[in-house]
Amino acid sequence: MSAVTYARLLNANSVESICLTVKDSPLSAKSERSGVHTETLDEKLSWLGKVKRLRQIMVSQQITTVFVHRLKDLGLLYPALIGLSEVDVVGFAHMLLKVSKRDPLHSLLYSRLTKLVTFTTRQKNLLIPKLPLAESKYVVAYPGVDSKKFHPDKRDETLRRSLGVAPDDCLIGVIGRFDRQKGQLEFVQALKILDEKNISFKAILVGAPTAGENQNNYDAEIFDFVKNNGLDSKITFSGFIDDPSKLMASLDLFVLPSYQETFGLVVLEAMASGTAVIATNAGGPPEIIANSSAMFEPRSPLALAQTLARYISAPNERAALGRELRDRACSTFSEPSFVQNLLKLAVSASQGTKA
Repeated sequence: MSAVTYARLLNANSVESICLTVKDSPLSAKSERSGVHTETLDEKLSWLGKVKRLRQIMVSQQITTVFVHRLKDLGLLYPALIGLSEVDVVGFAHMLLKVSKRDPLHSLLYSRLTKLVTFTTRQKNLLIPKLPLAESKYVVAYPGVDSKKFHPDKRDETLRRSLGVAPDDCLIGVIGRFDRQKGQLEFVQALKILDEKNISFKAILVGAPTAGENQNNYDAEIFDFVKNNGLDSKITFSGFIDDPSKLMASLDLFVLPSYQETFGLVVLEAMASGTAVIATNAGGPPEIIANSSAMFEPRSPLALAQTLARYISAPNERAALGRELRDRACSTFSEPSFVQNLLKLAVSASQGTKA
């Protein structure tokens, strides 16, 4: 959904932006709801038909900068831009790569990139040896968080009571789509360890599987584990929540148990909410949080349980971590700073840019 967010931010800063989406997709619906000028690409078109449609949009709309959020789309974009050398192409690396892309085909496609944006220095350093791109083309731009929307003042005691949380209880939350790489199973396994040690807690898991991507019924595996281990009264499953800002501020601990997250915007949202955050020591979170005591090894329920136990038993330390992370979110990851980075990328071609 980053494409819609970025288009909205650019429009709000006088850079006319268009969001190109797959026809009848959730992204298309969100773009239209957001009031962003939306163009669509029909997935039923042939490869050549898609290339022609892309070119038609760029020529008719007089596009000067293209933001590419799925780098595999360079396979369509490269031929569509033949003869349009004045158009800048800025890629956004939303994923970490495990394999090299330094083959002749990818070298050709990536040659069309003006810049490649990574969201942490760690991600940049991991990508440099894998991509056929000069280091000078990389730009590190920390995403920003809306620190007014995600704010400690949104803490809601009524919401906490509705979840069965007593005044002295520690409410722990995980927010994200249900996916094995997201580590929700390890999270509930860690909660079992806490329960066996008679450590008191309440927990909530927010999210649902992405349509068509619920491999091996991962969500059912989690539900069954909770039920079979008598954790039903301690763990709530809420499903998807469109606006989690009130819940985020009402948590005592936010957990990111992902095996390896490129960045983790949800971490920033928790930080801005003044909530203490603990996360796996992998991918982008160590650079975002910058506090080793809040990190644990991925795929290890025991390591997660030990970190949870530490912060559950130390409410003052937990509160101090929340304040520290709120300050860091507002200073290092401010939305205005990120918008300035977007503007620099969008207007690099010419004045009167259309992205």
